[in-house]
Amino acid sequence: MCFLNIEKAFDKVWQNGLLFKLKKKGICPSILSVIADSFCDFALSVRIGTKNSESFFVTQGVHQGGPLSSVLFLLYFDELLDELQNCKKGTNLCGTDLSCLAYADDLALIAKSPDDLQHMLNIAYDYSKKWRFRFSNSNSVMMVFGTF
Repeated sequence: MCFLNIEKAFDKVWQNGLLFKLKKKGICPSILSVIADSFCDFALSVRIGTKNSESFFVTQGVHQGGPLSSVLFLLYFDELLDELQNCKKGTNLCGTDLSCLAYADDLALIAKSPDDLQHMLNIAYDYSKKWRFRFSNSNSVMMVFGTF
């Protein structure tokens, strides 16, 4: 098994990529427009004590704590889960093909052999490059059950 953590997941969602994926999924154009508008000209400032920083525009990520953010994040990453499941390199648990478990920004890849796990890691890496995010090296670990 390999446990992967997506680095700064909500902050790293590529907004144009997300909008592309939502359009591809057939999201109603008027809803897509509302989502796109929520990203447009969105500015933040940071408060430390009683002082505020200069405002700056946010050009990537989904709004942490926003009502749609969790759903948008999941829609952004769901194709990765499909690719991992469809590669058929996972294991079988009680008659169910199982290759990947996911919770928020954490993934657990489950494979029968080191080669199968490497294949799945390659899929995850290629996907991360295409969709502009990274896995955290310090928060990702591998665990071996049995002997090889």
